[in-house]
Amino acid sequence: MVGALLQDEALMRQLMGRLGSVQVPTPPPAQPGSTAPASAISNSDSGRSAHEVAAAHYASQLSTLADMGFFDADANLRALMATGGNVQAAVERLLS
Repeated sequence: MVGALLQDEALMRQLMGRLGSVQVPTPPPAQPGSTAPASAISNSDSGRSAHEVAAAHYASQLSTLADMGFFDADANLRALMATGGNVQAAVERLLS
């Protein structure tokens, strides 16, 4: 069991190292007090929750995290929102 965890951690570090060469889109700055990206808060999104809008905004990054073995979509979204969509920083946050 411990060996498997160490292998998983080594794999995650290897994947994170590869992310250094991946271009991750930078979202616009968030509005003060908002947990959703600034672009997600607009009149055209009325009727959708901030969570749904943020999930749509970070869909590519959420998919990347799921491909890496992070399957808790809510935790992934919180990590992405806290890191401005930076997948590598989100992985580090999820692992801490």
